[in-house]
Amino acid sequence: MQIIDPTPDGSSAEKAIIVNEKSEIPGVSAEYSWLQKHYPGYKLSLQLVTSIDNKSYDIILINTSDGQSKKVYFDISDFQGNF
Repeated sequence: MQIIDPTPDGSSAEKAIIVNEKSEIPGVSAEYSWLQKHYPGYKLSLQLVTSIDNKSYDIILINTSDGQSKKVYFDISDFQGNF
């Protein structure tokens, strides 16, 4: 798993977690590893792909183990569409 800068919190496109992978399988795996590390026991609610300012993002909506709803942005520009 390669994430360039783990300090952003993923709370918006401007603070997106940048995933530095070159294809979708390891890229998506990196996203879920990050979520598990930061939100252990989370439940996936929804995942969607969008484009903002010519960058691709996965927006993942989760419910944390303590019942909070969170929206987490991942910048997937490096691997979007690469299998």
